[in-house]
Formats: sequence, C-alpha cells, structure tokens
Amino acid sequence: MPKSRQPLFFYFMEAAGARVAPIGRLKPPDALPAWVEKAGSSTPPASIVHGNKDTLTPLSGVKRFRDRVIKSGGVCELNVYPGVGHLLTRNLADQEDNFDPDPKFRADGIAQHERFLREQGFIPEK
Repeated sequence: MPKSRQPLFFYFMEAAGARVAPIGRLKPPDALPAWVEKAGSSTPPASIVHGNKDTLTPLSGVKRFRDRVIKSGGVCELNVYPGVGHLLTRNLADQEDNFDPDPKFRADGIAQHERFLREQGFIPEK
C-alpha cells in the first residue's frame, strides 16, 4: 500500500492486542504542533477518537486538524466522547500516567476505527 494511503491514527486502541500508544501531546493547551499546521490534501485518511475532557491533547487542536484535512479534500473522521480524557480515560485527575479507559467508549472507539478502515478499503468487510 502506498505510504500516502496508509491510515493515520492518533491513538492505537488495544484492538487485536495492539498497545495503546499516544501520539502528540500539546503543552501549553493552546499550542498547535507542526502536524496540525501541515495537515492537508496529502494527509492520509484519519480516524480519531477523543475525549472532550482531554487536557494533554486539547480538542481544539484536533478539530483544527480535522477541519484543515477536510477543507483540503482529505478524509478525517472525529468521534468525540463526553466526560472522558486522554485515551478515553475516566481518571481525569491523572491523564498522563494512570489510564482507566471507559469500557463502553473504548469498545465504540475500536468499532469506529474498524468501520472507518472498512469504508476506506484498508480491511475487508466482515
């Protein structure tokens, strides 16, 4: 598969035994990293699951990324989950080290990623 068609994920969920791996933490909260500013038509298809209480990767930056990709004609899907933080943790006091992912949102996030991959032709239909 050409590199430009490989799916881009901000969080690899623990589907099929994969490790949860955060990518890109923003500090200070209003800072935007280069990957947001460089988002555009060459950005691979992206599926993002995000907690609306995330203090490590603010939702505003993720929305800006999504909007830039879509505006340039790319594909980016954002699923936001209420009341959870980084990596869909329920532990809002310590989002950096002590993850407690909400089981329902985690399962839905994995399902959203799998659906996205099927729709984009990266994995076969069930």
